[in-house]
Amino acid sequence: MKAITLVFLLFSLSTYSFGSSYEFDKPAYYPDSFEGSGTIQTLEVRDGYFVANAIKFQLLPQTKVYLLSTQHAWLDRLKVGMNVGLDLNPNMVDGYFAVDAIYELPSTLDVSF
Repeated sequence: MKAITLVFLLFSLSTYSFGSSYEFDKPAYYPDSFEGSGTIQTLEVRDGYFVANAIKFQLLPQTKVYLLSTQHAWLDRLKVGMNVGLDLNPNMVDGYFAVDAIYELPSTLDVSF
């Protein structure tokens, strides 16, 4: 069973982009690169998670949201279909990657793999 779980985890991670760097006119408060990126497919703010590129991510009470138009935003500004860059928390929560910060990326960027 552990081998099956490991294979599934490795397959899932292979479809997610880690260490992403994109060229676009970034706001001054954006980092040069992101620990991950993807497109939000499912978003359940009340339940504390979202899915991007078939990977489930845990939202934390302290998760910060940065939009292209503003440095400080609420989680409810996130939308399904939005391209995002992520800063991940070093700890997993309930077996899922926890997210420290979410950055809106331009819809014109290709964040697929």
